[in-house]
Amino acid sequence: QCRGFFGDTMHMARLYDSSRLTKGGYSLESLSGDSKLLGEKASLFKKTSMKEIFGKPNIKKDGTEGKLVVLPPVDELQQGEETRGKWIKYCTLDAEATWNLYQALEGNLFETDCIGDGVDMQ
Repeated sequence: QCRGFFGDTMHMARLYDSSRLTKGGYSLESLSGDSKLLGEKASLFKKTSMKEIFGKPNIKKDGTEGKLVVLPPVDELQQGEETRGKWIKYCTLDAEATWNLYQALEGNLFETDCIGDGVDMQ
């Protein structure tokens, strides 16, 4: 049986700081790299984008590489011999970034006074 405060990290981040939209947004990549939120863990567990790891330049009609970076289908990344190891590492680091972010936001939200409609929400 689960007990305690559990939630989606994006919603938790919005509750904690509703002004982030102008400060990098609420993506896991942005939140997990925020040293004000995560301290030194931000440099250790910052999410890396899939395009950065798996992206390949689009091939133009003339056979040369274009500027557009495209991702292969996810099932190819999961099952391909060249990409399977990277896929597992990507997923593991993604889970670690989410867990660290959740822990930081949980602590910050518990320390935040919350009053709605004149009723103390603590």
